[in-house]
Amino acid sequence: MGRPVNNQGGKNWKPVLTNYDNYPVVSNHWYEVKIVWDSDKSIGNIPCDIFVDDQGTDGLGAGENWAGFKNATDSDQSQLTPDRFLQLGDVIKKNDGDFSIGCNVNSHANNVFSGQIDWIIWSPVADYSGVDDPPL
Repeated sequence: MGRPVNNQGGKNWKPVLTNYDNYPVVSNHWYEVKIVWDSDKSIGNIPCDIFVDDQGTDGLGAGENWAGFKNATDSDQSQLTPDRFLQLGDVIKKNDGDFSIGCNVNSHANNVFSGQIDWIIWSPVADYSGVDDPPL
């Protein structure tokens, strides 16, 4: 996900993964994804949330696995080793390269969204508008 400037120990590259058991990202589905980085978040134990809306096989909801913009973040970071854990206060810096969305950092062929991105919008402040159950 990012290269934290204040990495508070551990590795300087720390991924944010999704919870595949609750929110499986699967082939042949459309997804809308909203990622919010908030280094000073008051609720939750990591500074990033990945909200995912499964829009089904037709982009309109047919066969969707869940409805709405759900927080699909693996918030307990159970898939990572402690040296990869994000901590509140970590911030990100600009970085070139791939941006993978999914749940397996070791195998990009396993449960990782590898589709095309239609657009990216940047906001200088944490914006939780439009998601279900924002953490603030």
